[in-house]
Amino acid sequence: MIDGLAASPDSDRTSSLFIAATLLCFCNLAKGPQDGQYLLYADTAEPEWLGLLQGVKSILAEHRHVLADLSDEDGRAGDVEESVGPDLALSGFSASFDKLKTSIESLRAEDESFAKYSRPVDDLQKCFDSAFWRQQGSDVIRVHSPAVFGWLYRLNAEYLKALQDGKPMALVIYAYYMVLFARLDRFWFVEGWVDHIMVDIQRRLHHTYKHWMEWPCLLAQPAESQSAGG
Repeated sequence: MIDGLAASPDSDRTSSLFIAATLLCFCNLAKGPQDGQYLLYADTAEPEWLGLLQGVKSILAEHRHVLADLSDEDGRAGDVEESVGPDLALSGFSASFDKLKTSIESLRAEDESFAKYSRPVDDLQKCFDSAFWRQQGSDVIRVHSPAVFGWLYRLNAEYLKALQDGKPMALVIYAYYMVLFARLDRFWFVEGWVDHIMVDIQRRLHHTYKHWMEWPCLLAQPAESQSAGG
């Protein structure tokens, strides 16, 4: 189906192609955790889900002008809803995340190869900052799913290679992201992925990096007091 749509790139077919590719990503998630597959990396070869995501990115990059009308910057009613800071939604966020960023900056000062982690961790902080919201007058904190998936979409090749190679700091950053991904727990198609990925990250990490896992392990679990929203 996708090959047929791609052969005739008019507006309607391009939109259908983009939607079909996006649905394939979610269908792959919905299959549940697969042995050796961890969304952004795999035990061998290229991770299956990442390949599907790259397909979505390729379509969007090539036909951005056609697909612009499909985008909705914020599907929520901004006049009745308000942003919520991550510290209110996640206990200990600032203290833990600031420590992570400071450590990366210190490591970069000694070894420039750590520069590849600056952009992903900065973007991850922006995702945390924009992910949470609630309706005015309500105490129920919800998560804005596009903010969560946006981090995955924007990752660059250098970080993804470090993750595939099992570089410890790349794995630690991914574990911090899992705290955000876990907030999507009411979406059935992500069920099981957080535990699957967190277990593998801990298995791969050298013991000298294990202290970085304390906060992610504590928070990367379904939050019963929060509900996931679009």
